[in-house]
Amino acid sequence: MTSTYRILCAVGLFVGLASPARADLIVIDPNAYAQGTNLSTLFTGVTLSRVTNQAGTAFRPVSTSVFATPTYHQPGILSLGGPATDIDRYDACSTLGASFNCAYNVLELRFTGGTNFFQLDSIFFTDMPGIIVYDTAGNRLSGYTSLFTPRNTFDGAGTFTMTRGTADIGRVVFGGLFGAATTTRVSYNVPEPMTLGFMTLGLVGAGVFARRRQKALR
Repeated sequence: MTSTYRILCAVGLFVGLASPARADLIVIDPNAYAQGTNLSTLFTGVTLSRVTNQAGTAFRPVSTSVFATPTYHQPGILSLGGPATDIDRYDACSTLGASFNCAYNVLELRFTGGTNFFQLDSIFFTDMPGIIVYDTAGNRLSGYTSLFTPRNTFDGAGTFTMTRGTADIGRVVFGGLFGAATTTRVSYNVPEPMTLGFMTLGLVGAGVFARRRQKALR
């Protein structure tokens, strides 16, 4: 019995590690839900938040839920919480801890366990959207300027896409540059459940046998 279980664990670990990277694509489209729906925790592998800070205060961000909300950019379209503003101030205040004019209202996405791909669509007027991407360890992967295409357009739309070799994208922050922009759609990958199951079985089994071996050697 023990020998058979050991073989199964080894096979599970091998399959989990050796399998080609497979993932399920999840699309967050607020227009698929009724206006006012709380979208914060509806989707596998991600949590959505609105992060705000009041002007004239130290960097003390407050996180609230994200709802399917109309946007003044295109009133007939629902968005992820409405306009997001002043990512430049978010960046300065979170980096420097400044207290002067730290007023912002940004959208934050936190990917549970990380992702290797996400795409974010937005609409805006004269102020281009901006985005900051962090890895799962909290390190900054990209800055907030000139990341959307097309650039320097008026009454336009922009799309940001990031693909990584590993699932190390942990957090994304979105807002307008010196103004407001609105997120209308987010797509991202989550690991394929079967692969994770095989890896978990193998790792748990390896840990059990390692502890048994240590006890036997004492």
